[in-house]
Amino acid sequence: MKVPSKLFLTGSVLLLAVASSQADTILYTQAFTGGSASALNGSAVTGGTLTGNWIAGTGFQQDGVATVDRTSAVLSFTPVQGNVYQLSSDITVSSGLSSFLGLGFADNISFTGQSGANADRFAGTTIIAGYAWMFTTSASATTPNQAYFQGAGVGGPVTELAPDNFSLTSFHIMIELDASGADWATKYYLNNTLVGSTNYAGTAPIDSVGFTAGTSSAGTFSNFQLVQVVPEPSTVAMLGLGFGGLTCLHRFRRR
Repeated sequence: MKVPSKLFLTGSVLLLAVASSQADTILYTQAFTGGSASALNGSAVTGGTLTGNWIAGTGFQQDGVATVDRTSAVLSFTPVQGNVYQLSSDITVSSGLSSFLGLGFADNISFTGQSGANADRFAGTTIIAGYAWMFTTSASATTPNQAYFQGAGVGGPVTELAPDNFSLTSFHIMIELDASGADWATKYYLNNTLVGSTNYAGTAPIDSVGFTAGTSSAGTFSNFQLVQVVPEPSTVAMLGLGFGGLTCLHRFRRR
């Protein structure tokens, strides 16, 4: 029996409306507008549906600046299989910086907030290791301005899909971690442009999110945010669901 086109379209529109009404969830957010003399370590994250205290090196302050070399700051977080997450921050790097400021997911929430050892920055592997993380340096640095990694420390470097931007010292960076499949995937964005992507063979031992600094006074973090993303529904798939559901409804009514 032919389904009336008006009924099919109405049902499909309703299904699409229900899907689009689902909103992303902000898990963690912090603007870093606190004082330069107030330690970040032990302070509560300022927003989001999750609660927790920062575990940070002694050099990180609540204004988002690291005042000592080789330090990190993290919040507890374990990805849930089946979800998609976006981690982002605005970063302003100091002119002439030859080291880095980085953002990402990491392993080893037992990190105690110590500072000064090479392993205290995500590039290490023994104290706190970065997984799915990226760093940026200043425009005058001789090394690449951005780099992207998926393995422990600096393991599994990601091939860039777009060239480094050597003309800026302020960046918006974002990492998307797609844990919806058996093999997790990551995408790296610089100023809303996709610059790298890769897949894991399986999952990753992630238990925290945060940022890291290679040297003191390297720059400033602001507008830190971790979001659980609602995947965009496929229009074709949703229309198919609409058609299938209405067909079943029509057959039921004929009985």
